[in-house]
Amino acid sequence: MVRVHWGMLLALAAVIIIWIILNKTTMGYRLRAVGFNRYAAEYGGIPVARSIVASMSISGLLAGLGGAVQVLGVVGRVTQLAAQEGYGFDGISVSMIGGINPIGALFAGLFYGGMKYGGSRLNIIGAPSELVNVVVGVIIYSIAIMGAFRALVKFFTAKKEGRPL
Repeated sequence: MVRVHWGMLLALAAVIIIWIILNKTTMGYRLRAVGFNRYAAEYGGIPVARSIVASMSISGLLAGLGGAVQVLGVVGRVTQLAAQEGYGFDGISVSMIGGINPIGALFAGLFYGGMKYGGSRLNIIGAPSELVNVVVGVIIYSIAIMGAFRALVKFFTAKKEGRPL
């Protein structure tokens, strides 16, 4: 039996709010511009330092919300070694799989959560639960290789056509 709590609705609301902020507001435009190229954003008149602080503040707010949901909704207590749970690395994996889109991060989080939950049940059939980490690692490496492959193709096509990079 799977336990579901209000954290799912909070996460869905956070995804919608962040999507609206990033795609429908001037602050979101500034954050995306600084994220893509801080020097071009600075040349365009966007206050880079303020945008970086705003981005870190939003990230901290979301991380605090996730931690509060984990403690209050799932565990019910703070463990002594709470810093060593590895949620930060899981978050990096989810964000990489989801790309730079909050909707993609939602589906990547559902995928990752399903993999982790299912991986803990692999012992029933005699398979090691670490197999999930291998599968997720292969997916992350595939995404990274795909990005490197795109950059190489772009480099060689620009060089072949005589364009500057």
